Amino acid sequence: MTNQLGNEFFAIQLVENEKLYEPLSLIEILELNSAKSLAVLKGKGIDGQSVVSMNRYKKGLVYYVGTDCNDIEFYENIVGFIRSELKIKPLLELPQGLEVVSRVTENKEYVFVLNYTRIQQPFVLAEEMLEILSNKSVSGKFHLAPLDVAIFERNLVK
Repeated sequence: MTNQLGNEFFAIQLVENEKLYEPLSLIEILELNSAKSLAVLKGKGIDGQSVVSMNRYKKGLVYYVGTDCNDIEFYENIVGFIRSELKIKPLLELPQGLEVVSRVTENKEYVFVLNYTRIQQPFVLAEEMLEILSNKSVSGKFHLAPLDVAIFERNLVK
């Protein structure tokens, strides 16, 4: 494969997706044995060599990414595939640049939303929760300021 300058390069192609991604620096060609390939290399005579794999081990799954990429979409697609395969629901649907984590006690869940961007980011809370820092009950559309955090509390039903 050649880029616009005529230079040869490798590309990564996700098996579930036809889009090509350019590796940043690292490429580890994987020997699959019993593993399933999730992404392969394209170009320079190495078409089809696996660089991302999934393997069943005992009662679980192991995912291995043997490359890096400067396109965040590459990683989002891999995580999206894993979420879909394992039927994992996100805590919240968030725009790029926001992170969500939660902690659970016996009767409460605390949801932390962090904005790593320099712009205000909107997201939707599907249910009413207490926003701890302002001590206000909120639901629906919520705007998180640049480089800010919001901490929500909700009661768990027993």
